Amino acid sequence: MSDSALLAHDRARGVRLIAGVDEVGAGGCWAGPIMAAGVLFDLERLASGAGRDLLEEVNDSKGLAPAKRERLANAVLAHAEAVSLVSVPASQIDQIGLRAANLACLERALRAVGERAELRLVDGYALGSGAPVHERIVRGDATSATIAAASIVAKVTRDRLMARLGERFPGYGFERHKGYGTKEHKVAVEKLGPTREHRLTFNFRRHTEAVVAAAPASRRKPRPASWRELPAAEMAAHLLETPTITDRAWTVEPRLLRETRTAFIRRVLLDETDPVQAPKSETAATEAVSGPARPHNR
Repeated sequence: MSDSALLAHDRARGVRLIAGVDEVGAGGCWAGPIMAAGVLFDLERLASGAGRDLLEEVNDSKGLAPAKRERLANAVLAHAEAVSLVSVPASQIDQIGLRAANLACLERALRAVGERAELRLVDGYALGSGAPVHERIVRGDATSATIAAASIVAKVTRDRLMARLGERFPGYGFERHKGYGTKEHKVAVEKLGPTREHRLTFNFRRHTEAVVAAAPASRRKPRPASWRELPAAEMAAHLLETPTITDRAWTVEPRLLRETRTAFIRRVLLDETDPVQAPKSETAATEAVSGPARPHNR
């Protein structure tokens, strides 16, 4: 049997133990958690064992029929060396922002899959320097069989959760739209109001202005500022112009030893690795807000 393109990609990396991580429920989603899965495969064992046909079928979960996703998710759980599954709830997404929640979820899934992997692949994102060594794969769920397997596990598990939330909160259609921003979802929230599973962050407010005005006062108090949802370049510009914003307000990644705030922002958001020296006034402002930099022991 010839390898599928996704499986051929992974075999070409020349390792036996390969881990893939992917998430679901981030962009465009108004309700429910972000969920990330990690999958560790032993490619040699799969090639000679009962799961030898498994990786031939896996693909981006979004392009698979629900019944096939369910079957493949069960196969992954049966034949993977390890599987991790973590989530970040709507309340925490509101608190720390979508980007920080997404990165934190992926990093936790990467750690939870264990230390045996010889190669770790993450779909779409380069995680912080404190994360296990990994490689970012753009459109990884359509490129790597291992990442695709993780996307299937995350998608199937989250879909099951949203179906249960549909039973707990009848009338919202969670079992159909899975929390994403559809017309049905918008009409339901305008009529019934948001549940505790809804995210009252920028994307949600933009599409449901009438709903937010009627939200309970207890949910309206701590709303993240809209800058949290800006594209990376615009967020970096805003942070550089506003030295009073602390690091933890926008990222879970720590600074490197003696790294200035400007260099830190440019490294994390703009992928600029050359050190940038901040003026003394900026350093003083940073230390006034978050204290002197401390070494990070790894």
